[in-house]
Amino acid sequence: MTVSMHSHSPSAMISRLLVQVSNAAATIEFFQRLGCVTEIGPSIESPLAWALGQSAISRSRCWRIILSDTPFQVIDIVELPGVRQSPFAVPGFAALELISQNLEEVTRRLNETDITLVGSPRTLSFSDNIRAMQVQDSSGLLIYFTEVNGPVPGFVLPIAPDEIGECFVVILAVADIEASSEFYANLFECAIPTRMESPIAAQSLLRGVDRDTTYSIAALPLGSTHWLELDQWVAPADQSNINRSSLAGSQILCVSITQPDGTKRSVARDSVSWISADGALHELIRGPDGEAFELIMTK
Repeated sequence: MTVSMHSHSPSAMISRLLVQVSNAAATIEFFQRLGCVTEIGPSIESPLAWALGQSAISRSRCWRIILSDTPFQVIDIVELPGVRQSPFAVPGFAALELISQNLEEVTRRLNETDITLVGSPRTLSFSDNIRAMQVQDSSGLLIYFTEVNGPVPGFVLPIAPDEIGECFVVILAVADIEASSEFYANLFECAIPTRMESPIAAQSLLRGVDRDTTYSIAALPLGSTHWLELDQWVAPADQSNINRSSLAGSQILCVSITQPDGTKRSVARDSVSWISADGALHELIRGPDGEAFELIMTK
């Protein structure tokens, strides 16, 4: 994650992440080892599946991982064996960032699972009070864990009630960071973020380059404690140089943003909207690289 000093409506929040994996059992075990409650989830709503162009997922079995009770936030998992997608292989959603109490304890709990340590725990460059690590589960889902040990200028960050807590950052790989910054600043009604240079270990691993290689990144507030991080995607100069061992079967299909005040409508063209049974207005918008956000405006 990076720093932005801009504020945003405190009511908006990341409420759901819809993820497609090739091995649901492995992903469920991964989160169970971290202490998360998992359960058979409700079917994916037909209007959402249709809007995503993935009508089959409304008929697929769904598993739910509860990241947080307050605020309520979940990951809904659908399984599609054989899917081959990898973070940073193409522009689009690349990773989730979860708040954590203690990175060493996270590492200990995951030691017996089939994971890839993408980036070992390290203090971030802009604050001594933040440490982060990155791992991939055996389906290739890329997750950043962040430990906060004190105040961080410019941020109001969530607190992990257990070993891990809510997803407070979604990482999006973008083909044109300037265009994406303008698009999302307009969509989420905030200032265009300042860009900075930072290593992105997962992208460097995929490209087969030094892990300390830096890329342009920027962050926009989705709510008072939730953020969207834009990472400049760089195509490998030589496709034969790609680290094929990092390719796996996971894909973040959609990120849902709930806006309880009901006052915000998107300015995106070609959006799809519908009313759910509880009277909430849903609007699916596509970003510059085809990534899908579901805006949920409750009454």
